[in-house]
Amino acid sequence: MRLWPRRKLYIDSLPKTHDIRFAVIFLLGFGVLVAGVYAVGHAIAGDRLPSGTTVAGVDVGGMRAGRARTVLQTELVPRLETPVMARVAGQTFRLDPQESGLTLDIDATIDEALGGGEWDPRHMLHVVTGGGPVDPVVVVDAGEMRAALHAIEKRVRREPVDAEVTFPGGQVQVRYAEPGRTLDKVTASERLRTALLSQDREVSFPLTVVEPEVSSTAATRFVTKKAGPAVSAPVRLRVLGQTLTVPPRVFGPALEVSAGDRDLHLRIDAEALMARSQRFMERLPRRPVDARIEIRGGLPIVVPGRAGITVTPKDWGAAVLRAATRDGSGRDARPEISSAMAQFTTQQARLLRVQQRLAAHATRYTDEAVGDVTVPARALDGTLLFPGDSFNFAKRVDIGGSPKAASLVAATVYDVAFRSGLTIVERTSSPFYDGQFSPGVDASVGSEAALVVRNDSPFGVYIHAYVDSVQHGAGLVHVELFSSRYVRVSIKSSPRYDVVAPQVLLDTSPQCRPRQGVPGFKIDVRRTMRRAAGDPGRRELTHTQYSPLDAVVCR
Repeated sequence: MRLWPRRKLYIDSLPKTHDIRFAVIFLLGFGVLVAGVYAVGHAIAGDRLPSGTTVAGVDVGGMRAGRARTVLQTELVPRLETPVMARVAGQTFRLDPQESGLTLDIDATIDEALGGGEWDPRHMLHVVTGGGPVDPVVVVDAGEMRAALHAIEKRVRREPVDAEVTFPGGQVQVRYAEPGRTLDKVTASERLRTALLSQDREVSFPLTVVEPEVSSTAATRFVTKKAGPAVSAPVRLRVLGQTLTVPPRVFGPALEVSAGDRDLHLRIDAEALMARSQRFMERLPRRPVDARIEIRGGLPIVVPGRAGITVTPKDWGAAVLRAATRDGSGRDARPEISSAMAQFTTQQARLLRVQQRLAAHATRYTDEAVGDVTVPARALDGTLLFPGDSFNFAKRVDIGGSPKAASLVAATVYDVAFRSGLTIVERTSSPFYDGQFSPGVDASVGSEAALVVRNDSPFGVYIHAYVDSVQHGAGLVHVELFSSRYVRVSIKSSPRYDVVAPQVLLDTSPQCRPRQGVPGFKIDVRRTMRRAAGDPGRRELTHTQYSPLDAVVCR
């Protein structure tokens, strides 16, 4: 019985006498042979690692995958628990590999060592020919690695210092640049991975130089070409035909140098320059003049102010900078001018209604007893309080130069302020009673004693102070207060009580100076301030206590 009809098969590579049966038998036989060889190869190789295979120095050659996995777990995983000591910039840092984001993938390492799957002919070939060193597969957590290296970088990083050009006192001064440094994180990460499974648990991390934005070369070039010439000579500013010559010591400290585009640029602080240029502003032609109050013939008058021209800080600074960046005879500029009103106009002065004298007091003095009272009197004269203003005597008058003279003038100020109806914010009485003042209506100033009054009226208050020298170092200090009457003040004092008699001290020294004793006592002063007739007014009680001043008898 035939399985198939006989017919001839002609193939170019076979004799024409062969037919299809021979081809089929040949292919089947060849397949069986290959399968047999493949099966034998698998039986011999399987999941066995090639002989001679090592992972990070651990010999796993010829072992089955399971056995090799156990050996690597035993030998390599403990290394992950051993810290790595990293040296950088003379410092040593202790790094935990696992906290640094490094883990060992044992399964991936075994697959790498096998060279393919256990049915892979390449693996079978490797088993026959033998293996070699295999790098362990290390998995890196980028976030944890970055955090670990960032902690080191913060300790070793040094910011670069830009070159700087300044103008102290109008002279050029250069601070040269200094390079910075930072951790080379890419190389550090690679070295940490390498050190992870090595026997040597120490590793060095490299640093990278960080160049400053502005180099010393750029600063030197800037000084030669711009900064030095800028302060080499005065500048001339021309305003309405008048020439103002401004020296480098005035405008130089206001010059500034800014960095940009890795270069230096010259600028000027307009506000600082204006603060240093006030004497030049005062010489401007047709500058505005403030209105002011003067006392003439014992009465206050308003001296009118006037509008004028001025130069704004911005325009003044721009003109100085233009002139400073020019050479030789070209170091001049014309600043833009602007019209300007007076800061305190005639109308504002008149609206204050400073029209009459409300109170005045004159106090005797001797230079020998209190010192020079002309200094505090001059400092006080011309004080103008706007509605709501407070006056602190110590901020207007230097009380440290002559404390006794300052206290004498302060007591005189308190007397007129108290009688005029000004609000007393803070006051300390004199320690001993002086018969020149009404009891309880005086004051003293010092390191722990202040005099502060406030103008609560809707009008301005002008203080006029002056000194009349009599003779032989004696005289009178006058304080007068001008305004419009806002309240009427009545004062009533209690009798003196708790009087303490002074003691008598005997002094036999050649330097003895006799002194009359003054008793100490307490007194209450009531001040009533009324706006109009029938108004019950506002009442205040001021309590004052004086200490006794002992008498001195010379013998």
